[in-house]
Amino acid sequence: MRSEKIKLINVQNMSVNDGDGLRTNVFFYGCPLRCRWCANPESFIDPNKAKVDMTDDYELDELVDKIERQGIFFRFSGGGVTFSGGEPTYKNIDVVYELAKKLYDDGYSLAIETSGYFEYDKTKDLLDLMDTVFVDIKVMDDDKHRYFTGVSNKKILENIKKIARTREYLNSNRDININGGTRYQDGLDNDSSLSGSGSNSRGDLVIRVPLIVGVNEDEENIERLGKFLGEIGDIKLEILPYHRFGLGKYNKLGLEPPSEDFDTPSNERIAEVEEKLKSYGIEIVSYK
Repeated sequence: MRSEKIKLINVQNMSVNDGDGLRTNVFFYGCPLRCRWCANPESFIDPNKAKVDMTDDYELDELVDKIERQGIFFRFSGGGVTFSGGEPTYKNIDVVYELAKKLYDDGYSLAIETSGYFEYDKTKDLLDLMDTVFVDIKVMDDDKHRYFTGVSNKKILENIKKIARTREYLNSNRDININGGTRYQDGLDNDSSLSGSGSNSRGDLVIRVPLIVGVNEDEENIERLGKFLGEIGDIKLEILPYHRFGLGKYNKLGLEPPSEDFDTPSNERIAEVEEKLKSYGIEIVSYK
């Protein structure tokens, strides 16, 4: 594998919230968004300007070795590896692809958590290696999205449509590899009639919504979200209630913390939102 190093903010073993089974989460440095509530601010601050450098540089072989030590846990729990961040598609996409291809070829189940803010044509080969793709939708209104994240959501919503077209779930043609990865019978991976635009069809697309009072839990946003996803069809969604677990990092890095106006919705409100979204034909899931 190439000698080029890759910058990470964490490698977390035994994760249970970002895909099936026990997983190793690889948190990549770098993100094009600046979400005002971000729980991982170390993913976007320049390490040379931070009070503390919270990043680590890995050789690819070194990282693969670290991950493969967890193989027995993946195998017996149906787990695998989740690419997260930061934004794993943002920097050194060729290096990230090489890492994913190595793990894919070794049979490990792969998932990715992404903001969806990427150039699809440059990213689809990486996505095709994933058994599960998690994509965030922060806010449906573009002006609000720009205000709260620093970027437009138009590219994100368009990419979700493209990903959905390539992720037909082929239950009757899946084959489970001994290391937990989902593989398909010969011939199907190359059948463009099943994949759209010639890409592979494999696994789930799961939309994740960080539900935040004062940002996106209002009725207008939930209705727009439901209509958008309902038109796509056969979609899964997970609600992630806002939390303040990252506040200590802001202090450590010397950054101003998120606004105290951001708040966690009540359990009752979360249930209301989920029921509303179900009415659009959306399947509510949880990886907690």
